[in-house]
Amino acid sequence: MTMTSDLHDFQTENFISVDPVQMVFHRQVLVPDGAGGKRVASHSDLLQQRVRVIGQTQVRTLVTPDGRQVTLDKVLIGTRGMDVQAGDEWEWKGDTYEVVHVQRDPGWRVLAESTKRGAV
Repeated sequence: MTMTSDLHDFQTENFISVDPVQMVFHRQVLVPDGAGGKRVASHSDLLQQRVRVIGQTQVRTLVTPDGRQVTLDKVLIGTRGMDVQAGDEWEWKGDTYEVVHVQRDPGWRVLAESTKRGAV
């Protein structure tokens, strides 16, 4: 890593440290359904990860790969290497959220945009 990269890692850690949350993501394990699609075989809880939860200040919508139009409610910020992917679910303050988009660029932080499950 370069000095600039180390600085960005340090700044990301400090940003998360202002209001850190220990997060557990829930991931669906998919298997072929025999008809060309996939079905949920099981669920897996990932190890706890330290993140910061940020509320959206502007209403932003996104169309998911399966065609749903969702409102982005929360953004999770984590350090490089955070284990998260679209479709993962997480709970916070009594609500369940689904990760709908993950951004890994720039490489020193991971940003996971999420929508509240059951939101209309």
